[in-house]
Amino acid sequence: MALDDQRTHMTHLKDWARSIIGAQNSADARTNTKSEIAFKVIETLISSMELRPGAYYSVDQFCDILGMGRSPVRDALKQLETEGLVDLRRRVGVRIQEPLLEKMGQLLVVRTALELVATREAILNGTDSQKDIIGYLAVQILESATKQDTSSFMHIGVIMYQQMLQATKNEYLEKYLIPIYSMSRRIYFYNMKQSGEFFNIGRLHSERLRCIAKSDIQGGVKATEAMMDFIGKAVAQRIKVVSS
Repeated sequence: MALDDQRTHMTHLKDWARSIIGAQNSADARTNTKSEIAFKVIETLISSMELRPGAYYSVDQFCDILGMGRSPVRDALKQLETEGLVDLRRRVGVRIQEPLLEKMGQLLVVRTALELVATREAILNGTDSQKDIIGYLAVQILESATKQDTSSFMHIGVIMYQQMLQATKNEYLEKYLIPIYSMSRRIYFYNMKQSGEFFNIGRLHSERLRCIAKSDIQGGVKATEAMMDFIGKAVAQRIKVVSS
C-alpha cells in the first residue's frame, strides 16, 4: 500500500474507532474495561471488512487506531486470536484472518438455534425500558439500511446485539452468540455490500426487534427464522462466488 493510501486508511480506521467507542459508551450501561472496548472495536472493524482479510497490522498501529496503550490492545488481540479472527505472528505483526467459508454452514446452524433462544428470552425477560430502546433501534437499523449508510448500519448492529442480549438476562447467550455473530456477519456483510441488499437485511433485523419490543413471541420467532434464512442464502452465495 502506498504511503499516502496507508495514511488515508489509518485515518479512516481511527474515525471508525472513535464512532464505535462513542456508540459503545452510549449503549452499554455496564462499565467496560479498556480491553473489552478494544476487543469490541477491533471486532467491529474486522466484521465490517474495514480491517482487510489477509492484511497485517502492528500492535502499535492498533494502539494508534484506538488511542490506547499496548496492554489493553494486546489483551484484546489475544482474545480475538482465540476466536479465530486474527493471527498473532511474532516479529511479523497481526494478520487479519480470512473467514473460514467451509465452516459457515455448521456455524449458521448453531447461530440460528441461539438466535431463536435469544429472541424468546429477550421477550420474556426484558424490562419495559429495554424494550423501548430495542423498539427505537428497530427504527434506526431500518433507516441506516434504507440510506445505505454502512458505518451507521454496523454501529447500530453492535448496539442492537448488546441491548438484545442484555435483555435476555442470560450471560451464556452473550458469551457464545457474540463470537458466532462476529464470524458469520463478515461473510454476509460483504455480500450485502456487493449486492446492494442492505435494505432487506435491515428490514429483517428491524422486524425482529419490533417483535421483541412488542413482546410478540410468535412474530419474533418467525422474524428470526426469516432473518437467518436470508443470511444463510447470502453466505451460500458468497461461498459460490469464491468457489467458482
